[in-house]
Amino acid sequence: MILGIGLCVALYLVFTPAPAENQEVSVPTGSSALDGNESNQEDVAIQSVESNAPPADVSMESLGDLSRLSSDFERIQSVYSLLAQVDKRRLLSLLEESVSVDKSVRPIIQQALVHRLTTIDPQGALTQARNLEGTETDELLKSIFSYWARVDLDEAIAESKTLDPHEIRAAMRGIFVSRREMSDADRLKIGQSLGQHEFAESWNTTLKAEEYARNPEESWYEVVDRAQGDSTQITLLNTIAKAWFRKDGLVVIDRIIESTTNQRALAVVLHSVFQLAVQSNPRNALERALQLENDPWDSIVGSVANAWAQTDPKRALEVIQRLAPENKRQRLLENTMQTWASGEDPLVMLEALAGMDKEMQELGTPGALSMLATKSPKEAANLIGRVVDVGEKRHIASQIVWSWSQREPTEALHWVLNDPHTEPFRHELMSSTLANLADEDPGLAMSVALAQPAEETEVGLEFFVISSLAYVDVGQALEFLPQARNSKTRMYAYSTVGMQMVSSGNGDEALELGENIGEGDRELYYRMLAFSWTSKDPDGLLESIDKFPSAESKSKAAAILTLMGKMTSGLKDEQIEKASKYLLQEDIEELEKGGMGLLNMGDMMELMNM
Repeated sequence: MILGIGLCVALYLVFTPAPAENQEVSVPTGSSALDGNESNQEDVAIQSVESNAPPADVSMESLGDLSRLSSDFERIQSVYSLLAQVDKRRLLSLLEESVSVDKSVRPIIQQALVHRLTTIDPQGALTQARNLEGTETDELLKSIFSYWARVDLDEAIAESKTLDPHEIRAAMRGIFVSRREMSDADRLKIGQSLGQHEFAESWNTTLKAEEYARNPEESWYEVVDRAQGDSTQITLLNTIAKAWFRKDGLVVIDRIIESTTNQRALAVVLHSVFQLAVQSNPRNALERALQLENDPWDSIVGSVANAWAQTDPKRALEVIQRLAPENKRQRLLENTMQTWASGEDPLVMLEALAGMDKEMQELGTPGALSMLATKSPKEAANLIGRVVDVGEKRHIASQIVWSWSQREPTEALHWVLNDPHTEPFRHELMSSTLANLADEDPGLAMSVALAQPAEETEVGLEFFVISSLAYVDVGQALEFLPQARNSKTRMYAYSTVGMQMVSSGNGDEALELGENIGEGDRELYYRMLAFSWTSKDPDGLLESIDKFPSAESKSKAAAILTLMGKMTSGLKDEQIEKASKYLLQEDIEELEKGGMGLLNMGDMMELMNM
């Protein structure tokens, strides 16, 4: 494919006439170079192709013959041999035929055809390029206008005006590439006429940057004073700085720092240079980054360490451990370990950590096990004893359970109940395990939940079973509700089921369900219903406020509806006016203060997110 593309480019250059050496920027408008299907100019190009290119092994009269050729090189060669013998009408026919060519070679074939058509009829080539399937239109437009600008710049610019903005930029690339001798002012003039002044400015900046990069040290000192305070010039500084580094190496860092007083500009440039440096010599780049005196939040040295950690994390960690100042060392080691964990097979990383000192093992093991917990929770469970920090062990155990219980909830539950490492946070781990087990075996999940102790002020584990069932089988959840052991568990369990009933369109049944809760908990229950109802069906809640059992519950529902309606613009003024008739003075005052107290649902929201 690469050889084929190379041949495409070479042959295209043969087909494309170059402008005269001393040609002016503005070429007189004319059509002599485009007249006829077989101009003398084209004959010369075709003869050149025929005399210099070796003959294809397989003769080809149509694009369908491509399937008989064994390599991309032969296919491209055969296409150009065919192109040397066709006129405009045949080219258009081949372009139609190209739509059915295999997708792997279609773009290259279509590019060759459009390139050839451009030398005959640029206008026709433009029309075809914009309608072709399966190719890069931008590249074709660039090629077409590159040729067009050589033979008739004025016409190329005029035709560019007929394109959409994205296509105009592609055309301008072609114009600017072929007319490189054009002045900055001329490019800006073209950009202005095409509504692309910023693009032309950017092109000029790029060319200027290339010019500066030829002598980067001199160029740096020429532009740094004026450019470092101008955000639009940072790209120029980056280009020069990187060219300077390629020429002289890391010694340029000190000179860049000495000559740059704008700290923002300095940080941007140093980031660019060090990212380039770490590609060529990561050890030297990291050692030099560690010596930086002004590196807020260790962003530069951290990015260098992370870049090296993607290819050789052990060496990066060794350098940090040996050379990093005490105030940076711990954070850099942790971040580098995390980068290692995110890009490495966790078992391979754990094996590598086993050969490192205790400090490195303690830093790296949690990250590796976190990755392993997602891929292979059972293996991670067997290795969790390697984690020393209790907080990290708790986090990894939660990841293991979350992943494992979705696949094998019974096995995950057995691990939580029996592994001594889970004992300090067993109740928390069981909540997610039982919720997943409820989908598979609700009876077993409920039995296990009720077997675990629960204080009167705690939420029993049966809540998580009932809550999980409420989303998949409300009937089963309703059957389990009477087994909730204490008032707190009962209130939260009933609230979850009630809110799910509202979401399913059974608001009246949810209101009746509240009668099974103790009077002291009903106010919160009805507030939760109102909140859920407002989120799902505010119009339905407004029509059902009269069915709430008390003036207080009606007022709370109306207040929540009003608050959420104003926040989301989900209610009309007349609806808000209707709701206000139910408001008691207490809730009117709460709304005047912002109404956030109405959304205080206690532990309920946290429990629902566990």
